[in-house]
Amino acid sequence: MAIIIRKMERTNIDAVVEVMAKAFQNAALYRYLEEDPQRRARLLRIVFYHRVTFSFDTHDADVAHNEEAIIGAAIWARPDTETRENSALEKALREYGGIIEKWLCFHEVLFGAFSEAYSKPHWSLAPIAVAPEAQGQGAASALLRHKLVQIGESGAPCLLGTQDEVNTKIYARYGFKLIHKTVAAKGRGGEHDLVCYIMLREFVKEGEEGVYE
Repeated sequence: MAIIIRKMERTNIDAVVEVMAKAFQNAALYRYLEEDPQRRARLLRIVFYHRVTFSFDTHDADVAHNEEAIIGAAIWARPDTETRENSALEKALREYGGIIEKWLCFHEVLFGAFSEAYSKPHWSLAPIAVAPEAQGQGAASALLRHKLVQIGESGAPCLLGTQDEVNTKIYARYGFKLIHKTVAAKGRGGEHDLVCYIMLREFVKEGEEGVYE
């Protein structure tokens, strides 16, 4: 089944939120924030509703869809994107209860890690997701290839952060290299720490080694 990549439209927001909420259900960050799976599912819809709507007018956003539905999405912050406080999300998380301190502490560590790792103008991938039932069909690859070609033509680097080590091997196939990692939160008993992995894709001409292995 063919996968089509196009710009996200405002009418796609609900579908994109649903895709992202399902895709990140078992991600390390959200398991750290909320242990209960049912409450986590609710939390994810809150988080991604505010993240997607907040970034819609200031970021580049693409969706991947097949003949039936939207199955994936990627949001990219441009080098000229100004950092703004997502006050609506913070308010919603305070009302959700129980995790706001974890959320704020994590982001303080994350933004500090980004600043320490790389300070020059860059694109940022934040985030990319594919619906669980559609994973393995090439949607994530299509989303990454589509935008990375454009970014490569601009000569700009691209930065991303992930808290799941397995993702670092996936992104490495697209030219990203691990440049920094830091512990964002200690796990219970010293195990299962929440770790931020920061990866950078420098300017690479299409076709050079390590771009799309």
